Amino acid sequence: MTTSTSTSTSTPAPDNEAVTLTRRGPIAYVLLNRPQSINAISLDTRRLLPRAMDDANADPQVHVVVVHGAGDKGFCAGADIKAFAVPEPASSYRNTRVDNHWMAGFDRCRKPIIAAIHGVCFGGGVDIALACDLRVASEDALFALPETGHGVIGVTQRGIRMIGMAHTLDMALTGRRVPAHEAKTMGLVTQVVPRDQLMASVDKLAALIASKAPLATRFAKEAIRSGADLSYAAGNTLELDLMALLVNSEDRLEAGRAFAEKRAPVFKGC
Repeated sequence: MTTSTSTSTSTPAPDNEAVTLTRRGPIAYVLLNRPQSINAISLDTRRLLPRAMDDANADPQVHVVVVHGAGDKGFCAGADIKAFAVPEPASSYRNTRVDNHWMAGFDRCRKPIIAAIHGVCFGGGVDIALACDLRVASEDALFALPETGHGVIGVTQRGIRMIGMAHTLDMALTGRRVPAHEAKTMGLVTQVVPRDQLMASVDKLAALIASKAPLATRFAKEAIRSGADLSYAAGNTLELDLMALLVNSEDRLEAGRAFAEKRAPVFKGC
């Protein structure tokens, strides 16, 4: 997997790796890099994507992660269907996924993740998008859960948690293609922009998030993500526990000084 500190985010990486990680300032870019197959999810994708997410999460210079797809046709076409023709023992399939699923890197990442989605976003591509915290789609984006048409299932659990049972059932049972603006009404995406403004819009959003206090931003994500699986009382306790850790943080004190001095705060993430 290629890693560097600067890149153009509008063109594919100059190598043949399925996933690449680059950084520009406080923003890390995770590129799904199989444009010849609309970034279909291969064994290499499953191996490299969690590594990229873990590396971005571990980098203290990274405050926001952007996930996007190479090529003109789309973000991700889902699983590489050609691999379906090769049988795999059920026990092996389950054992290789239940303890360390290839999507687990998203769940481990404490930093905000933005998906920049264009064109095709099917199956596992929807799963990747829903694993992100914010999703910006271009007007030509199309979403679908075609798994039952291929004799499998997927995205059921993340779907019901992010867009609700009714929308997930609709997409999973019909396999129909959902255009970007309908996806926004479903809560599948948070913003729809013209195709030629996609990356600029995502960069602007990422920069806005990166300008906030990093520790508070990570704790806000933790409170919201973890709190969704808790009762209100337990969730409120979690928020208070995290807030207690921020009360005497250097960033909170700096915010107070900056407000009094009528200047922008300079956060250090501590």
